[in-house]
Amino acid sequence: MKKANFLNKLYREEKIKVVEPSEDVMKAYLQRSEESLSSAKVLFKIGNFK
Repeated sequence: MKKANFLNKLYREEKIKVVEPSEDVMKAYLQRSEESLSSAKVLFKIGNFK
């Protein structure tokens, strides 16, 4: 089953739905992304990357 078909099936079964964007969720994702990037840069500098 292709990804689009799978998502359409879930939508029809009302297992997923479209929701309004959330500022709080957006900010949380941006913060987490910045923290992950900072961690990756530190690990790269000390040579502990995989």
